This record gives sequence, structure tokens and C-alpha cells, in this order.
Amino acid sequence: MFERRAAQRFKIPVAVEVRDVYEATEAEFMRGKTLDVSSGGLYLRSDQRLAVGMRIALLLTLPTNGIGAIVDCKAKVVRVEETPNAIAGRFGIAFVIDSYNFVRPKSAP
Repeated sequence: MFERRAAQRFKIPVAVEVRDVYEATEAEFMRGKTLDVSSGGLYLRSDQRLAVGMRIALLLTLPTNGIGAIVDCKAKVVRVEETPNAIAGRFGIAFVIDSYNFVRPKSAP
């Protein structure tokens, strides 16, 4: 199978919050962990289906020496896979990252 990805993927769990860019309320957040990430996109599993083409805001919390760096991303849903018997989420969702910005890191507890 030919690999079409331009950036290397890393199989690391990163905490992520997902919300619709146009309808952002705290109650509409979807939280989860990535299955893999790269500089150009990410993949996660969710119990919620998102529509292909949907513009999304992502907040990623990257673990760095006890302080979580926050990355604010704008992304687009490019693929949704349904896996009815999945344990860790019914839908696999792939995002391509359009832009990102590092914001202040969280303080260590």
C-alpha cells in the first residue's frame, strides 16, 4: 500500500478537546486522546460522528516535563470511519491541521 501522508505520524496519546469552530460553547466540547499525531494532522476515536469537511477547533495538551503545553489548532475533518465493535470509540476521525498556535502552558500542579 502506498503511503500518501507527507508528515511522519507518531503513535502517542495526546489529550485533545474538539469543538465546532462556528458554534463554540463549553457544553459542545468533545474530549479524547489521539491515536496518532503529526505536524499536519491527527487521528482519534470518538463516540460522536463528525461530518467530513467540518471546520473544527482543537486544543491539544502536549506533555512537557510536568507542564502541559497547549496548542490551539484550526483543522478540518477529512475522514470518518465507523467501527461498530470498537472498545475505545465507535468512530475513527482524521483531521488535517490548517493552522496552529502555541499558547501559555498550564502550570504544574
